[in-house]
Amino acid sequence: MRKLIERALAPLRCYKRAPRWIRFTLSLRRAIRLLLIVAIIASAVTAAALPRVSLASSVGSDVNVLDNGDFEHGFVSQPGCGVVGAGWHCFTNDGGANYGFYDEQWGPVVADGAHGQLIEINAKGVSTAQNDRYAGLYQTVAVVDWAQYTLSLKGMIRTTLMDGDPWRYTVQVGWTNGRHADWQSVTNWVDVGWYTYYPREAPGGFSYFSTPLMAEDDYVTIYVRAWKKWGIDGEEINISLDSIALIGPEAHHHGYGIGGPVAMEPKQPQYDYPPAPRYQPAPSYQPVAAPAYYGNAYVMNNCTYTVQRGDILGWIAQSYGMSEQALLRSNRIRNANLIYVGQVLQIPNCAVQPQPVAHSWAPQRVYTVQPGESLGYICQRFGVDVNTLAAINQLGDTNFIYVGQQLVIP
Repeated sequence: MRKLIERALAPLRCYKRAPRWIRFTLSLRRAIRLLLIVAIIASAVTAAALPRVSLASSVGSDVNVLDNGDFEHGFVSQPGCGVVGAGWHCFTNDGGANYGFYDEQWGPVVADGAHGQLIEINAKGVSTAQNDRYAGLYQTVAVVDWAQYTLSLKGMIRTTLMDGDPWRYTVQVGWTNGRHADWQSVTNWVDVGWYTYYPREAPGGFSYFSTPLMAEDDYVTIYVRAWKKWGIDGEEINISLDSIALIGPEAHHHGYGIGGPVAMEPKQPQYDYPPAPRYQPAPSYQPVAAPAYYGNAYVMNNCTYTVQRGDILGWIAQSYGMSEQALLRSNRIRNANLIYVGQVLQIPNCAVQPQPVAHSWAPQRVYTVQPGESLGYICQRFGVDVNTLAAINQLGDTNFIYVGQQLVIP
């Protein structure tokens, strides 16, 4: 045991007996070795931190990467569908129903702002109404690969048939990864659970839905579709969509920016539709039901005019040689469609002798409403005033026309 202890202490005795320069050399080696160990550890930490710094530099703060998700930035006409929000594309499964896409501007069915996307599926005039009819929107956007996103939207479902299967209509969302978009290849459809239906002309409240989404490519395509499950003759459903958002990190690759379809397709012409009259609650009286034909306007001589059955505000204004807008402003009327028999209108510039205008024309044309057309668009096409066309065809609300409806064009 003694020999073992002496053998273990021998290096220490040698070190103490060693010359000073040898002891300095040994200390220097230990210091160099320690510095090398510290450098290796620091390099490992730096290497581990580099990928995180790179990712952080390529990903910005969370934004809505969809283009025109609020539908406040214009609409375009798309063949086979109708009027679709700019930046979006449309799809249907054709046949067995009529489909329409519209720029929704009726206040009670717009969740946020002044516009929304209206999708219509109806079986009016269809020889054989079929089950499982689909119509929807999609958009392809650049995203950050393997980043977490949240997809959300607001919507409302209205119908002309309030009785029936309580789950007969629904809205679904889905997504595919990559640049190629094909709604029929979606395998992850998610039901949003909106099973409260409102009458077509008596809308209720909007519903909200959100779901997490993991991007598995540099691009992702978002799909939203309406599903009419049963083929019932004459039935119509209206799906109002608004505030569609895909919230997550903004991508900066390939220079596409935020939102918009990735496919380099030619842009469709964007139409500047005249805005539809805003909805106003009906007063205690009933608006005048316009007859098929009209005679001369009855003109008073004391700077006022009393509305007669069959009168249209535009024709009254024309009888006095003034614009409809001037007559609206003079009488503080917000909706030209809501005048009533016996209403007294103030006529500005009454010193001017009115020149009654005869309207003893007969209808010349009948036009059938096509998918995606609004009353404003049809009026613009034929050069007819919206209120005039609405009165001639006895339309209670200029927002409510349907595919296949026949309109008399003066």
